[in-house]
Amino acid sequence: MLGRAASITGGFARTRLLRKVGFVQRDKIIRAITLVGGLGFLLVGLWAFFGPHSFYERVAEFPPYNRHFIHDIGAFNIGIGLSLLFALAQRNAVQVVLGAAGVGSAFHAIGHFLDKSLGGKSSDPYVFSLLALILIVAAVIRLQPSE
Repeated sequence: MLGRAASITGGFARTRLLRKVGFVQRDKIIRAITLVGGLGFLLVGLWAFFGPHSFYERVAEFPPYNRHFIHDIGAFNIGIGLSLLFALAQRNAVQVVLGAAGVGSAFHAIGHFLDKSLGGKSSDPYVFSLLALILIVAAVIRLQPSE
């Protein structure tokens, strides 16, 4: 009877160990996917933002060409990519979202400054800059340990 109890207990321990090893492997795979996805979104975003005409010609040829909308695509892809990359370094979901949304919003605001001559409201660059600033400040405040 004692041998059987030890066998059952040992079986549970092995099962827990295998689950733990499985979790570690799954975590590594998820982190690798997160890294590749984050880099992919970030690179596409940077390409669209800094090379909008090239991006349009090679990836997004949906006439008519509109530099500002390609800048928007870049800004938002940068934000998505950074959210994935920040999530690898920071486990605090609110901080990840605030930081990534803040940086994505900053690129969006820069796009509005660059494209002022293409249309939109004259207040847009300033409103979007304020939004980016608020989000980034909130992310920095969230970094501070609470008392």
